[in-house]
Amino acid sequence: MSPQITQDPSNTVVAAGSALNLSLAAIGTPPLSYQWYKSAGAISGATSTNYVINPAQTNNTDSYFAIVTNVYGSATSHVANVVVYVPVNISQQPQNQAVPAGGTAMFNVQASGFPAPTYQWTFRGTNWIGRTSNPLIISNVNLSNLGTYAVLVSNAGSSQLSSNAILSMSPSITMSYTGATGIWGRSAVLSVGAIGSGLTYQWYENGVAIGSATNSSYTFSTVQLTNGGNYSVVVSSPYGSVTNSAQFKVIPASMDVGTCASIDIGGVIGSNYMIQGSYYPGGMFGTTNTWMTLTNLTLVQNPELWVDTSANAFRAGTRYYQVLPVPASTNQAKVACINIGGVAGYSYIIQRTDDVLNTNAWMTLTNLVLQQNQQVWADTSTNAPTTGVRCYRILPGQ
Repeated sequence: MSPQITQDPSNTVVAAGSALNLSLAAIGTPPLSYQWYKSAGAISGATSTNYVINPAQTNNTDSYFAIVTNVYGSATSHVANVVVYVPVNISQQPQNQAVPAGGTAMFNVQASGFPAPTYQWTFRGTNWIGRTSNPLIISNVNLSNLGTYAVLVSNAGSSQLSSNAILSMSPSITMSYTGATGIWGRSAVLSVGAIGSGLTYQWYENGVAIGSATNSSYTFSTVQLTNGGNYSVVVSSPYGSVTNSAQFKVIPASMDVGTCASIDIGGVIGSNYMIQGSYYPGGMFGTTNTWMTLTNLTLVQNPELWVDTSANAFRAGTRYYQVLPVPASTNQAKVACINIGGVAGYSYIIQRTDDVLNTNAWMTLTNLVLQQNQQVWADTSTNAPTTGVRCYRILPGQ
């Protein structure tokens, strides 16, 4: 009977320095002879049912098989793949990293072993699919990338998990404080946007730290004229700091200069006149009367200038007016108006000049106490309706 193999040699993984033992079993008409082979050919002296190498070395890693023969024929075993490994050893662990937003982080591990190790990186304790290269490079770092990283280093017979390395983000400004303008008496907020790990904030006024100003925003509950200056915020963390500086300007009030309609009324001093307005010629829209009463005016001089400072008059497109009862004369014109944004109850000095290059040419027109936060003031001073160009400014009142 020709040889038949009843037990093939098995794939084997052994540590370098240990014994490698390959064996097979066969039946057939005796005598049976055996010859072991590896990829380079027949192995001298390997002529029994067992092939032993003790101690095995890494260069014994190979593919092995045996051929059994007798006078009736031969049989070849399955191939047994043998790996003689040196356990992996991590000689340098991955290190903590801190990078700015959008930066690049790189984790590296140094390891040895035979066969050459493979790598599987983990993020927050879970395998990161597809991340099997060393070093691990993370581009365009954002908040979702922050956390702990480790790597499982493996070969055919061993594995070792590295220690954790933490990826943190150094402070990065995402929304700069670019300066602001505050209105005297109103509230104002200075703010900065930043991302990073463990951020803290400190605001400074002209280089001096502001007590309790340790948030991403700093609020003036009531802006004072003395609050103007250079403000900066230092955003810090254990991984660095970044500074953002800009000016904070304080103005007495916002000022929007334009023109308002005026009527120079020639009538009887002491007489009462009703002034009405409409957005339609003749005060009619179809059959609808659209005249709106704006005020009842008692003349204190003849003629007297009345200016429309009613709601929306400053920005109205076209308005038509009538005076009842009809006075002796009405001359319509436009006068300069200022839409003042300030604080009700605060006093404001309004000045004008015809020559802005002459710093001494400013003339005080009035000291106005605002009745509401947004109020239209009309220049009804002498010659105001006929002056070509006038420039205005607002100063804090007395």
